[in-house]
Amino acid sequence: QAGTYEVCLTAFWGNCSDTTCTIVIVGGSEPCDPNFAVAMGWNDAGNGLVYFNGTTNHPNTNLLWYFGDGTEGYGPTAVHTYAPGSYYVCLSGWYYNPTTQDSCWTEDCMTIMVQGTDPCTGYEACFVSNALANNVFFGDNCSSFPTNAQYLWSFGDGATATTEHGEHQYAQAGTYEVCLTAWWGNCSDTTCTIVIVGGSGPCDPNFAVAMTWNVGPEDVVSFTATSNHINTNFIWYYGDGTEGYGPSTTHTYAEGGSYAVCVSGWYYNATTQDSCWVEDCETIFVQSGPCDSVQACFTANALPQPGAYYFANCSTAPGTMEYLWHFGDGSTSTFANVDHQFLAPGTYTVCLTVFYQTCAEDYCTTVVVPDTECGGLMANYGSIVTGNNVLFQNATTGQGPNTQWYWDFGDGSTSNVSDPTHTYGAPGDYLVCLTVVSVLEGNGGQPVTCQDSYCGTIHAFGPNTCQLQAGFTANVGDVTVQFSNTTTGTGFSTTWHWDFGDGTTSSDAQPSHIFPGLGTYEVCLTAVSIYELAGGGVQTCVDTLCMPVVTGVADVCDQLDADFIATANGLSVQFVSTSAGPSPQSQFYWSFGDGSTGTGPNPAHTYASQGIYEVCLHVVSVYEVPGQGLVTCEDDQCYTVDAGFGNPCDGLVACFEALPFENGAYSFVNCSQLLPINIPAYYFWDFGDGTTSDLAQPMHAFTAGSWTVCLTVMHGDCVDSTCTTIMVTQSGPCSPNFLADFSWTASGTAVVLNGSATMPANGFIWNFGDGSDPGYQQVMTHLYEPPGPFEVCLTAWYWNEQAEDTCFASYCDVVNPFANGVEEALWSAMSVFPVPAHEHVTITGLPHGTVLRLFAADGRAVRSVNSTGTTQVLDVHALAPGTYVLRLEHTQGTTHRKVVVE
Repeated sequence: QAGTYEVCLTAFWGNCSDTTCTIVIVGGSEPCDPNFAVAMGWNDAGNGLVYFNGTTNHPNTNLLWYFGDGTEGYGPTAVHTYAPGSYYVCLSGWYYNPTTQDSCWTEDCMTIMVQGTDPCTGYEACFVSNALANNVFFGDNCSSFPTNAQYLWSFGDGATATTEHGEHQYAQAGTYEVCLTAWWGNCSDTTCTIVIVGGSGPCDPNFAVAMTWNVGPEDVVSFTATSNHINTNFIWYYGDGTEGYGPSTTHTYAEGGSYAVCVSGWYYNATTQDSCWVEDCETIFVQSGPCDSVQACFTANALPQPGAYYFANCSTAPGTMEYLWHFGDGSTSTFANVDHQFLAPGTYTVCLTVFYQTCAEDYCTTVVVPDTECGGLMANYGSIVTGNNVLFQNATTGQGPNTQWYWDFGDGSTSNVSDPTHTYGAPGDYLVCLTVVSVLEGNGGQPVTCQDSYCGTIHAFGPNTCQLQAGFTANVGDVTVQFSNTTTGTGFSTTWHWDFGDGTTSSDAQPSHIFPGLGTYEVCLTAVSIYELAGGGVQTCVDTLCMPVVTGVADVCDQLDADFIATANGLSVQFVSTSAGPSPQSQFYWSFGDGSTGTGPNPAHTYASQGIYEVCLHVVSVYEVPGQGLVTCEDDQCYTVDAGFGNPCDGLVACFEALPFENGAYSFVNCSQLLPINIPAYYFWDFGDGTTSDLAQPMHAFTAGSWTVCLTVMHGDCVDSTCTTIMVTQSGPCSPNFLADFSWTASGTAVVLNGSATMPANGFIWNFGDGSDPGYQQVMTHLYEPPGPFEVCLTAWYWNEQAEDTCFASYCDVVNPFANGVEEALWSAMSVFPVPAHEHVTITGLPHGTVLRLFAADGRAVRSVNSTGTTQVLDVHALAPGTYVLRLEHTQGTTHRKVVVE
């Protein structure tokens, strides 16, 4: 009979066995169709205009487009205008399953390149210069022009060449400007550089470095660099965003995988007062890391109250975890398990970030909160296709007795019956939409007219030609695995691509692979098959299957991992076991640290007095192992628990010290005390003169006057602020007209900083903002590492002979050589007015989907709202006069603004 059942499969091979179970629903629809898929196509029409079309294999699919520039679209087709560039576009498909009252989601993503209106975009002339022996120069062409482009070399001594690569022997040693001009059709570009031939040159042409590496115990990697130059300095780039220095270094990677590691060697050439650089790079493989065992996980459970959900945390890690929830409506939480009520109907993306030591893992899911009045009405339909005849079966739910149906069959025909039959005149894909209008009883008992629509794609004249379904099995023998290809539905020509999850691939149909060690690897098989269509032509189909492959034989007790979370409310503490792998017959034994004990997976305990207690959980599980019978496994976990303490936000203390320089310049030293959580803190400075900063340790120059400087620190769910007043005068021997300034340009990671002053300066001091040593030249070249941004400060000084004292002037600005312009452009059109505010604050130029939160000086969140458009109005007439911090959150960036209420 129909119902819900747990189905288990146990596989045996020799002395090895494994069991997997899942819940299935028979006699109705499954929770989610395992073959549910969407696919996207696109066409660049020029002038930045791109046409998108989406297809799906499920008749009840809703389609949502993410255009990659912060905007969205809906429906099976979409048109979007871009600026020239590269964009990561995603098509999400979902349908509602009334049996499970949940949504099923899938996604297809790809990177598109929008060329814009300039046909020459992307064509650049480029060459690498090499000075060889006997006054010979060789230019290695790296231009991005097509293969049939033409080139003209100018070697700076009157000689030219039209070859692809430029080679020339000079009559005498010297310095020459070499230029390369490349052209193709109407497109051309020229690049020039200075080369030195003859003599030793500014850099040794044979200068080289080499690296070796070794993976030691606990996957700690040891690196060693050698060089053929005696004064070489070494910088290591580990491939995971971190660096090291010196000829020998060690590094621990957070996660297993392959990393592109580079060592840069450099020495200083005193003759040219410049540095000589060379690099060696290799790809290394690390089997595992401390973050591999960290898994973020939770389930969303609807509560009886409208819009209320309980989020049950099922995350795992080897030790104590910390949590940060984002509910998609601007609200956050740091509790392990949490309930939350959404105040408005809509679709919310709920994300949990798990922090363990230096590891951070995310998991997100979508929660659909229905409208309280019309949420029960949901249009839906199924279809039966026979040739060009389609029977539509109305599957709408929540309609009232007075309901009307409006069908649009996608070929210009319509109908208003409940279950129509339609005959299409030509084969093809048709977008069929059903609109339902029904009169329902509203919350106040009055009738409410509700409307809902659903659109799906119907393929007339039979199913799609693609019947390809990738499949394989794995026969594991220690680290050697023989794969058997079980793909079905192939055409007359099929190719294979295997990704073994350890950085290696294969194109064999039935490969055998040796993995680097014992562990779990995600193996993917992509099949590409070509079919011959009736009437001529071919169609290419692609299908991919991924599944984990476990090498070696693991101890059955390895699956048991005792763990728990504790939630304190005064002296009462609720304990919840989050142990991984317990059997149904597991027993739980608790020691609460005060001489008391308990049993069961989720006990509560009340302590007699305030204190810090060591609580231990002992789990005993019994497993049935084929060939071994019953095996008893045990595991323990202990944590310290704080009971009877006050507000958890009491540990957050905002603090800073203002250090004055000359001419109103101040350096602010941040001495704030943060909470003991591995979550980044946010800082907001209000300097009192209309300017702000979000850096941890800013510098700022004031004009004469009295200024109240405030620092607001936000950490987790807690906020704290502190203010101080400083007096700035312009009196004294130093000229008030002495001001510092600088400009900067970036080329990759190298930034050229050019300092200036309004009066002759005796010297300059640079603070590069990345923790490196200061610089002292007027023009400096500095190498930065992502991500940025960096607050760079220049201090200029001169000696005042009359006063026999030094005068200083400082200037700070944000430098970000890695900025892609997305976040900067995100808030560029935003305005907040009036200043000061009395009744309302209006924010214009908001990106869609912005969350606005207004904080008082004492850290209270006094307003929180999700923007519904580009303009949002906040009511502040009931707020006390004072200064408030407005935080604006978006998926592509966060910013802050000051709001003054009078």
